[in-house]
Formats: sequence, C-alpha cells, structure tokens
Amino acid sequence: MPRDRHSTADFRYDAIKKIVSHSLDPRTALVTLTVLVKGNREDISEWDVQEHRPTLLFDYWASFKGRTRQDVLGIGELYHPYRFLRHRRVRGQWQVLVQWLGYSEEGEDVSWEPAVTMRVDAPDVMTDYCGYVDDDSAKAALLVPMPRAEDNDHTALAKAGVKSAVENPASSATKQTTKRKRDSLNDQPQSVADKRSRRSCRYDSTPATKSPVPKPTVSKKAQLQASVD
Repeated sequence: MPRDRHSTADFRYDAIKKIVSHSLDPRTALVTLTVLVKGNREDISEWDVQEHRPTLLFDYWASFKGRTRQDVLGIGELYHPYRFLRHRRVRGQWQVLVQWLGYSEEGEDVSWEPAVTMRVDAPDVMTDYCGYVDDDSAKAALLVPMPRAEDNDHTALAKAGVKSAVENPASSATKQTTKRKRDSLNDQPQSVADKRSRRSCRYDSTPATKSPVPKPTVSKKAQLQASVD
C-alpha cells in the first residue's frame, strides 16, 4: 500500500477535525484513516496520525465501546511495533519496552519484549531507537545480540520448514510473533535507559506481527516474564 500522497511536510495534521472511518490492507494489516480536513476528506496512514495527532487516534479507537482496536479490525493478536521506549537487561537477556501501533505508551498498552526478537521483527524501529542510546555497549548488544538458545530454536524451526525470517509487509506473507498484551508496568524493575525514539513513517519497512502455531519461543518468554515479575 502506498504511504500517502501527501508529504509529511505539506500535510496540516493540526487541521484534522476528526477521523471519519478506517480501512485495512489485508496483506499488511496496516490501516488507512479517512480524516476530515477543512470540510474535505483525506486518506492518511494510521502511523502518520499516531506520529502527529496521537490523542485523536486513541480517542477514535476508544469510541468503539466495548471493543478494542484489534476487535474492530478483526485481526486478532496481530500488532505492529511502533517504537521502543526503554531497554533493560534481565538475567543477561536484553529487553525493550514496546509501544504498539494504534496504542498509547502508558500502562497495559505497552509490553516488554526480547530485544533479539524485536531486532528481527522490527529492525528499522530498533535502529531508530538505538540512535537515542548513549551507552555504546548497550547499543551494540541491542543491534547485534549474541546467539542464544532462543536463536537456536529459530534455526531448528527453519530446518523443519517453519519460516522464521521477517518479510517486508509489501510481500505475500508477514512475520508472525506474539505481543504479550498487556503487561502492566507496575512492579517492573527500573529500566536501563529512558530514551524516547521517534520513528518516521516508512510503511514498507514496518513488519506486522502475529502469534504463530506453534510459537517457538513462548515457553522462554513466559519463563522470562515470570522471572521479572
């Protein structure tokens, strides 16, 4: 799906009065929003709206009483990483705090995910985030994690014919992984850093994520989460 006919520099996001409707690209699970601007209707990406008018976007999804964004779109446990907020190291394993496309950066809307998984599933988001990380050793670990048992699981699945590499959303298939929605930030250990990364709207480099059957790393994620809690 093309990004949008308007450039970010030209479009007046502050002039948006309301979001009128939405449409879903079934190939990428990315959303295009129809917005009302000075009496005219314009189509822009959900990513752009979250970047420039996040409250407007969150209020739109909240207007569907009793249903979440996922329910409205009918896409189940399929999410796009929007940006990483913080990172930490727990028992030798790096994690990043993920804000998801269409969701806020507060409370149960965010979740801690293994950095090694996000590096594969959302490499551009990881690269952008690391531009805000001052600690060179942490940056190196986030960008080039050491091989672990979790990686071996992906290798074993690949040998068994299970796809583990992320494909471009514009391709015929998308990477599948789990968003452990929704982990509360209460009682979480203090993070290693509190950098806020801003991510430009590069549609074709934003991987969609979905829970596969079977999930190769669910048991390890569950153990990791249990150890943190």
